[in-house]
Amino acid sequence: MDTRRSPTRTILRLPKPYPMRRANFCTAACLSLVAFVAMGSQVIAQSAPRVYDVSIVATTDSATLSDVSRIAPLRNGKIVVNDAKRRRLLLFDSTLRLVKVVADTNTGSVNRYGIEAGTGALVPYVGDSSLMLDGASRTLVVIGPDGKFIRSMAPVHQSDLMALARGVNNAAATDKGGRLIIRGPTAPIGQGTKLIAAGDTDTIVTPDSTPILREDFERRTVDTLAFVHVPKTTTILSKQGNRRRITNEVNPLPTTDEWVMLPDGTVAIVRSHDYHVDWVSPNKKMSSSPKLPFDWKRVSDENRVAIVDSTNRELLKQRALDGTSITFSVAVKPADLPEYFPPISPGQVHADPDGNIWILPTTSLLAGKGLVYDVVNRDGVLYKRVRLPEKRLLVGLGAGGAVYMRTVIRPGVVTL
Repeated sequence: MDTRRSPTRTILRLPKPYPMRRANFCTAACLSLVAFVAMGSQVIAQSAPRVYDVSIVATTDSATLSDVSRIAPLRNGKIVVNDAKRRRLLLFDSTLRLVKVVADTNTGSVNRYGIEAGTGALVPYVGDSSLMLDGASRTLVVIGPDGKFIRSMAPVHQSDLMALARGVNNAAATDKGGRLIIRGPTAPIGQGTKLIAAGDTDTIVTPDSTPILREDFERRTVDTLAFVHVPKTTTILSKQGNRRRITNEVNPLPTTDEWVMLPDGTVAIVRSHDYHVDWVSPNKKMSSSPKLPFDWKRVSDENRVAIVDSTNRELLKQRALDGTSITFSVAVKPADLPEYFPPISPGQVHADPDGNIWILPTTSLLAGKGLVYDVVNRDGVLYKRVRLPEKRLLVGLGAGGAVYMRTVIRPGVVTL
């Protein structure tokens, strides 16, 4: 474990009307804890909500991570972190000091971090416990608040585990009854996914929507809560002599719905086509709130060419780093990209313990300064905005107004 120490302590200063709170923050490590007291939902909605800045004054120490794909904040202030690239789960206390390694791949470890765990391996569970995906046994392991493994649970359908492992865009959660809420797996061929055969080339095209599923471990049932819009994916399987070539076509500017579960079990779906929120209650009753204000930005011709070119360059770099024979390419021409930037950044919709949702608009990524999040209350009202420090990205919200962020401090090292 690579650890670092800082001789300073942490005080976070927030602009009035927020009170000052003591908390901890680490710049040379992976976890940043920001004490932030949210204003209540009774604030009167405004056409241009006030932007509140979060400022950092001092630091504390923690452990350096390669990646932070998902976190599980606990009510006692501790936090479980999935360091997916190094394939390990870590438990930190409320000051972000490392308490223990919950699971890793070291020989002789009591708890093994499976090779198929993936970026979606960690899910908050009931009673301050967490769930970890164990790909080897095809089960979900229940982890107690002390980081100890308690028991394993088998999913109703094995395909649900692979859907869980997909990563940060799959905002997996569990409700108060312990039911698992996930975005469904890719539809099989013939049930939404198309297979087009032409000579030595097979083309597989997935649908542009997928269900949000609720899985009951006790009753062994799965039901559908709603459907969300996702980008179509195209995979081309072609023969080249005795070799097979796999090409995954990528849309560099997808329009995707994002969702998150609130503490009361309500699922909030942020719709990408017009930037509004649909609310699905635990009894599956759906309601909608009005469109949210959004600074729609036109995608210029220069933007289109630059997006396609830069995406291709990054895909080539990634292929070289991974050493894979799979080829990725951009699926659309510059002229086929949307007229406006989609409103929602993929994987960047979070819920806080008060039932508000924090949304990162794509236009905030274009500003070049600290990212500004829209904070929407349960009535669907955008009542404030919060700007993070520069080079910080939100990864979760905890009890007592805690805001967890990440950043990159050097290639291959991530801080939260």
